[in-house]
Amino acid sequence: MFSIGVSAVLLCMIYFTTVGLRNLAVTANISTIPTSFLPIEPIDIPNKAFEMINCEINKALEISSAAVPLPEDIPPRGWGRKGTMYENVHFQTAIIQSASLLESTVLKFNSQLVREPYMTIRQYINVLINNKLINRDIGICYVNNYERACYSSDEIKEDDYEETMKLLALLLKKMQSKKGHKNTKRKQ
Repeated sequence: MFSIGVSAVLLCMIYFTTVGLRNLAVTANISTIPTSFLPIEPIDIPNKAFEMINCEINKALEISSAAVPLPEDIPPRGWGRKGTMYENVHFQTAIIQSASLLESTVLKFNSQLVREPYMTIRQYINVLINNKLINRDIGICYVNNYERACYSSDEIKEDDYEETMKLLALLLKKMQSKKGHKNTKRKQ
């Protein structure tokens, strides 16, 4: 019985010693490989694998060189792209000028709602909201976009311009529906 126990302990010690030495040898051999080494020469890897890798690298090179936009495809900062309906539109200027369009439209509906010279657009929008001439949420979104165009150094993009113009259209539409609603009441 004693000899079986000694044999088992001896076998376990030989096993763990062998596994430990193998792990130590593998770690030592891996650490000798330079980290900057990449097998890219034909002798480093099988020929078929080298050709496939080389082919894919060449495809990637062709795609990346073709992906460079042409100068005429890049619009000047803040302007619409050539060949589109926004080609001659400077987005920041158009958004800033939209406030005067809003103001002139308001004056057609209610001549008493004149924007005073000291009044900011935000204050004017709040006056229009308080007079229930425009929707509060749409008015606040519009004035946030307007102030971003006026005071931010960020580029105004086509999406920002379109969003602001849609908000302006909704505000104007809301005013027209109010006027149409008042005219209908007067006729009755």
